[in-house]
Amino acid sequence: MVMDYNEMVEFVEGAGALSDDNQEIYDEINPMVEEIREDIEELKNWEFSEDEYDEFLDDLYPEYDIGGMKFYASNILKKCDPIAYNIGFGEEEDYQREQRADEIASKIDELENCFDEEIVSGVVFDLRKELNEAW
Repeated sequence: MVMDYNEMVEFVEGAGALSDDNQEIYDEINPMVEEIREDIEELKNWEFSEDEYDEFLDDLYPEYDIGGMKFYASNILKKCDPIAYNIGFGEEEDYQREQRADEIASKIDELENCFDEEIVSGVVFDLRKELNEAW
């Protein structure tokens, strides 16, 4: 009998020995699940910094040469319109977080598509829940 992944984990943690079929499936799924969980934990702890936003702006816009002095777009925006700077920072932070969450969701989809639904449905549900809580 092939167990679902969550049953396999409970069985292994209880010091049980899986059948060869279940052990093979567990050995294939477990690294994927652990990688996804690590990615979710990183997303929970991820913070977008002003330095990253400044670098983003400075890469997007050229340096401005005024009166023989060079000014970066990030500094100009921050000093001239701090509200626009803060709004842009928040929007870029949301975009970056969404990109990271989409990458993790793609890994969960890949896990779901690679294995029989009966085996991974429980862990896929758990991972999606963890991702939504982190996001």
